[in-house]
Amino acid sequence: MTAQHSPIPHTPPALGRDVRFVFVNTREAHPGEQIPQPKTFDEKRTHAQMVEDHHGFSFEVAVDDIGGRLHRHFSPKPNSAYLLLPD
Repeated sequence: MTAQHSPIPHTPPALGRDVRFVFVNTREAHPGEQIPQPKTFDEKRTHAQMVEDHHGFSFEVAVDDIGGRLHRHFSPKPNSAYLLLPD
């Protein structure tokens, strides 16, 4: 886990009623000794909780599967952001 140079924004109050923000924890971009690439889903879920606690997100944090299926589906680019319609 690497820290962002600028804080990740919290859900803007005006949008919070109409837009659902979700941070999806995918592969570790820079695994190391303290935060290695997880080998199990439980480890990945623990890493996601660490990210949520570190940043104090006011929105939902989801966890991609251990193989990164969601990340690969949307194009595995680092620091990606996507706008999805409910349908």
